[in-house]
Amino acid sequence: MDDLSQRFPALRGYTPLQREATEFDLGQIVEFLCAGLFVDDPELFTTFLDWLRVVLATRGVPASTVDLVLDVYEQQLYDFPRAGAHLAAGRGRQALAASPAGGEGRG
Repeated sequence: MDDLSQRFPALRGYTPLQREATEFDLGQIVEFLCAGLFVDDPELFTTFLDWLRVVLATRGVPASTVDLVLDVYEQQLYDFPRAGAHLAAGRGRQALAASPAGGEGRG
């Protein structure tokens, strides 16, 4: 959390409930990363990230914070190239979701 709060200073001002929700989300990212690695399917991970970005937006949290988290995780998992590839795929989806056509047509 320290690395993340340095990159996202607003985290320092979160209420205990907001911190708890953030910690839960961080754990979910790790769980879906592990699941995607286990079944060798980056789409499992990236689809979860798409969903998470929508959830975070409803909470007023910028979707770009997901990239911050992915960067922190990638720094910690530098010895695991498959994990790094999944994390990079998740960042690529961020760029897609931010484009005007991103997310349209999916249902």
